[in-house]
Amino acid sequence: MRPHWHCLLFFNSSSLSQAFENCVNVGTTSRPCSCPRFLRPFWEFGICDSKRTNGEAYNYVSAYVNQSANFPKLLVLLSNQKAYHSLQLGQILPEESIVSAIQKGDFSFFERQFYVDSFGVENPYSLWRSYFTRFFPKFTCSSQLTFEQTYRVLTCFETLRDLYSTDSVGVICRRLFYHYHFGCPDDHDIYDYLRFAYYAVLHSKVVSLFSALRSCISASRAFLRAAAKCGLTPTAYFRKYLDFYSYLDLSHLRSHFENCLASSEYCSNYYNIYQLRHINGSYIYASDSEFSRFRVSDQIRFERSIKHRDEIALLNINSNL
Repeated sequence: MRPHWHCLLFFNSSSLSQAFENCVNVGTTSRPCSCPRFLRPFWEFGICDSKRTNGEAYNYVSAYVNQSANFPKLLVLLSNQKAYHSLQLGQILPEESIVSAIQKGDFSFFERQFYVDSFGVENPYSLWRSYFTRFFPKFTCSSQLTFEQTYRVLTCFETLRDLYSTDSVGVICRRLFYHYHFGCPDDHDIYDYLRFAYYAVLHSKVVSLFSALRSCISASRAFLRAAAKCGLTPTAYFRKYLDFYSYLDLSHLRSHFENCLASSEYCSNYYNIYQLRHINGSYIYASDSEFSRFRVSDQIRFERSIKHRDEIALLNINSNL
C-alpha cells in the first residue's frame, strides 16, 4: 500500500544493457533487490530497484492504470493515478516504410505487422492509433464537420503562421482566442472555419489551455508536415486522408461482423444494448435488461481480480470514521 512508481524502459543498446548489469544491493536480507549504479542518483525518494523482464511485465504495469481505483477520497484529492509514456513509444517501424505505404495507398500496411514474442513466435497486430495519427491527425469536433470545413482546418497552419508571424502553436492559439473574445474584425475567412473551436474552448474546464484551438492548430501542422514528407500537395494528401479513414471504418465493420459470426454471445449482447420501447405514443431507447445483467456480472468479475481489495476497503472505512 505504499505509494510507488513503475517504469518500463525499452531500448536497443548493448552499452545500456551492460550498465544495467552493474548493480548494487539496495534491499534487505528478507527482501533482496538490486539497482544499477547509474540509476540510483535519478531517484531520491526511497528504494529504487530494477530487473530484466521476461517480456510480460507490461501486463502487470498496465493493470495498475487500467483497473478501477477505490482509494480513500483524501488520497484521490491529493494525487490521482497517472501514467506517462515517451513520445512515439514502441514505434520501431522506419518512417520511410509508412510514407511508402501511404504513397501507394496500401492502407492494409497498418494492419499486417508482426512482433516476435519471447518464444520466437511471430504474432500479427494492427498498428495503434498513435502511429497513423502522426500522418492522419484528428482534431476536436472533426467528426462534426463537412469535408470542406475539415480541409480548411487541416490546412490553416501556414495561413495563421503568416498572419501572426510565428510558428508557435501556443502563441497562435492565444492570439486566435483574443481575436474572437474581443470581437476583432474578421479580415480573413480562416476565422470562420475555426470559430467552433473558440466556442469549444469557452465550454472547457480550463479555458486558459485553449485545448480545442490547440487541437486544431496542432493537427494542421502535423497534416502539412505529413503531406510534405509524402511529396504531395495538401489537396492530394487530403484525398489520401479521406481514403484512409474510409478504409479504417470498413475494416472496423469487417472485424465487428467477423466477431458476430464467431460468437453468438458477442452478437446478442451487442445488439441488445438498447431496446426500443413505446411509451405514451412515442418511442424511446432504454437499456436492455439482458445486457445490463451481462455488464454487471462482468464488472463484478473484474473487481474481484483487484489486488489488495481488503486493505483498500479497510482504509475507506477508517477514512469515513
